[in-house]
Amino acid sequence: MNRNRSKGQRIRRAREAMLPIAIEAIKNPALVDQAVRWYGDKCGDITYRMMKVSGMNEWQCCVILAALSANTAWDVNVARAIQAAEYIGGRDVPFPGGVPYHLDNIVWAGAHPKDPARKLTGRKTRNFAKAIYGDEAAVTVDLWICKAANLTKRDGNPVKRPHDGQYDIVEAAIDQISQEIGLSPRDTQALIWIAVRGSAD
Repeated sequence: MNRNRSKGQRIRRAREAMLPIAIEAIKNPALVDQAVRWYGDKCGDITYRMMKVSGMNEWQCCVILAALSANTAWDVNVARAIQAAEYIGGRDVPFPGGVPYHLDNIVWAGAHPKDPARKLTGRKTRNFAKAIYGDEAAVTVDLWICKAANLTKRDGNPVKRPHDGQYDIVEAAIDQISQEIGLSPRDTQALIWIAVRGSAD
């Protein structure tokens, strides 16, 4: 992506890349149903299981599920999150492995029920936790959404971990697309994410 372009131009290019994906996906009722249910139902079921085994509140569990998501397959993410909840709940399981700062987030979330977000590292992780918790305006930008937006580095390689400026661009583009297709920003992001990945799992 040419860094000499204005922010408005970059938002427009990201929107132009993602809008056809969203328009095609919204024609498929089953795909739309998966998207609007993904955070509330799919993630909600997991956080409910975590609450039952740990004694933590819903927000703590959202934080932990989000904290373990970076560069991780979804099934591994879920398994580690439940393991973390079991560990915090006193069950005889080992503490889950992972990136050190994600593990710091888990420890903080487990110990601070009122404000685990204060320790939460990374914008994507923070937004993912908020989206799981029910914030319809929260947009999670991961490598799949970067791919959909056609974000590239100076060397032409795809962006996998967007910096704040790139996150702003993609978030703004998804906000615009959400208004065009009639879904919330959170569900629009989920729709594009599922369409690009080819699966909600």
